[in-house]
Amino acid sequence: MNKSGLLSIITPVYNGEKFLNENAQSWLKQTYQNFEVIYVDDGSSDNSRNLIEEIVKCDQRFKLVCQDHVGIAQAIKRGIQEAGSNYIVFMDQDDIAMPWRLEKTAEAFANGAELIMGDYEIIDEFGKPTGRIVSFPSFITSENLLLEQFKRTYFLGSAMAFKYKGDFEFHVDSGGATDYDISLKMLLRDYQFVYIPDILIRYRVHNRNTSANYSKQKQDVKTIFSQYEHQELFQHLLKKGFNPFEVSLSLGICYLFQNNLDVASPYLQKAMLLINQSDRRTYQECMFYNSVLYFLLDEYSKSFELLHDLVKKGYNNPSIFNNIGVMLVYFAQTAKAKEWFNQAHDLNKQYSDVAHNLKLLNDNHVDYRDYKFTTRLLREVLTHIQIR
Repeated sequence: MNKSGLLSIITPVYNGEKFLNENAQSWLKQTYQNFEVIYVDDGSSDNSRNLIEEIVKCDQRFKLVCQDHVGIAQAIKRGIQEAGSNYIVFMDQDDIAMPWRLEKTAEAFANGAELIMGDYEIIDEFGKPTGRIVSFPSFITSENLLLEQFKRTYFLGSAMAFKYKGDFEFHVDSGGATDYDISLKMLLRDYQFVYIPDILIRYRVHNRNTSANYSKQKQDVKTIFSQYEHQELFQHLLKKGFNPFEVSLSLGICYLFQNNLDVASPYLQKAMLLINQSDRRTYQECMFYNSVLYFLLDEYSKSFELLHDLVKKGYNNPSIFNNIGVMLVYFAQTAKAKEWFNQAHDLNKQYSDVAHNLKLLNDNHVDYRDYKFTTRLLREVLTHIQIR
């Protein structure tokens, strides 16, 4: 870490007046006080700028940078340009830092970390804890994190910190997936990753979150991957020592999420040829995402076969049960479909796709195209959500 030990906190702001005071107060309560906070106002139309100006008057460690409304990625880039340190800490305008966040982050940097991620507690719009804490899954290691990032981002920008070496450019159109863009570029460049197994922030979930817009998130990810040639990624990952099955599966899932079936299909089918049944986690992923591929290609019998195979082998992920239910609606077996939907709901009461499907079925709706076929394994599988 640099001699000064300064940490530069970057927070993009857009119409965040409701949350800014609580956000700023959480920095003042830190056990590590050598920091600066750079609020980049991205053309707010509310009272955000005035509130930040008042905060700046009270403490010179807080800074305000103003720009026209050009988006979160540009705001982050501008914030880093204004930073007094290359040790960068991200946090969203509506989130709250735990008092020990900066102390633990500074310690990790001092020990050689270049990319840091920690746990986060989910709160509602009013700051009330939901009882949910998100941490890295136990199967994620510094060795396989890069590969797993292609399946789904494990980084939440608000809980991220990194040493910026200036060795890559920010994609200014990456939008709400800017944290994904940054973390992927750093992992591809072998930045030293460190996971802090402690709650670093309280992450506020509400309908104005950038991450809440699933279709926009998919488009942002597609924009990020427009920077890469998939064949070059494949060869690059092989050179890093990953085996062809792992690479094919990861890239297949990655491009399937982007609805790029022409690229996803050969990778997923290659993974099927190389599949290892003894590894239950990757076997489930391979079979599930190939079933999604077949569904999107309108090959419903093949999709159903793969899902049914998973059930026979003892896999009980709710998304598998839900998708079997959708297939049974297509096959006009609605009574059986309801049984599978109910099983999925019993496993996860907050599963919105299956709640939607049960409502349609109870209303005697028979057009399968209106039912929701889940195209990703449920978030609990991917991000290890604990309920407390």
